[in-house]
Amino acid sequence: MNQHTRTSLFHGLLLPVVVIVFALAGGLVFAYGSNPNKDTVSSVAGEHWGWSDVAGWIDFPSTGSGKVYVGDLSLEGYASSGLGEIALDCQTAPGADCSPVYYVKNNKGGRLSGWAWNELFGWLSFCGTSVLSQATSGCPYASTTYQVIIDPQSGDFSQYAWNDIVGWVSFNSLNHSGSSTYKLVTLWRAQSPSGTIESVVFDTGIASGAQVNSLIWRGKKISGARIDFQIATDCATGGPLPNCTTWDFKGPSGGSGTVFPTTPNAPIRSVSSDQDEYVVPITRPEYFYNKRYIKYKMFLSTPTVNDPTPRVDQIFLNWSP
Repeated sequence: MNQHTRTSLFHGLLLPVVVIVFALAGGLVFAYGSNPNKDTVSSVAGEHWGWSDVAGWIDFPSTGSGKVYVGDLSLEGYASSGLGEIALDCQTAPGADCSPVYYVKNNKGGRLSGWAWNELFGWLSFCGTSVLSQATSGCPYASTTYQVIIDPQSGDFSQYAWNDIVGWVSFNSLNHSGSSTYKLVTLWRAQSPSGTIESVVFDTGIASGAQVNSLIWRGKKISGARIDFQIATDCATGGPLPNCTTWDFKGPSGGSGTVFPTTPNAPIRSVSSDQDEYVVPITRPEYFYNKRYIKYKMFLSTPTVNDPTPRVDQIFLNWSP
């Protein structure tokens, strides 16, 4: 039996939502209000506070003027303190002055960076070193000594922000000794990243149709990440083949609710020091008998947004007459 393999190339492919999210995370897009999956801070007593030895208690409101939100990309609103309001982004600050653009950035996983602003003491940095001039909106880097962190599952803030005048600003009493119990908590929760990619249409050139045998992909799989597939050989809407409006992608159940997983989880061989080869068996090939045109859909996901993403370099689609 003759077998045929077609190859499609994806150079340095990452999860499609992280790339889009990073593309959206720039100041220009943010300044126009893009901040998905946002929610307020807690209204529970003792769960909307920060502390500064100079500014005193810092109240992050969950309602009313200055209402504080945490989103996938940034913080919004402003807090009140003994030294006045602390604006978490320029767009929702009192006066909404975005010259220059500033905001407290979220990396989608609860690791914060960037700047807040107070009219008396100036910039409050959420990630950097103890020297304000070395703070950055692009943490982490090699010399980072502090960073405010939100637990992506509980919403609890921890660690410190820094200002050259007021010094450290704490977001959780667990960070230090003291008689008062307080913390800042948000209702926001991190979402697990995932994405899909659909291939071009592969024409086997066999008028009577072919049989799909397997998919093989090369790249680098990260522990905990999933790379799964579905196959389509018929139109769901539109047509005739191959001019479908939408394609009827199927998994091993014969429907769209299941996927063909990368099996086994370990690579079948190493191609190079930075590239492995994995197989995706098509365990129900009868769904794809005697079909001339073939497409695949690839599903990529990681357990949390803080996990590194897998890389897919090449995909081999194998069929036989």
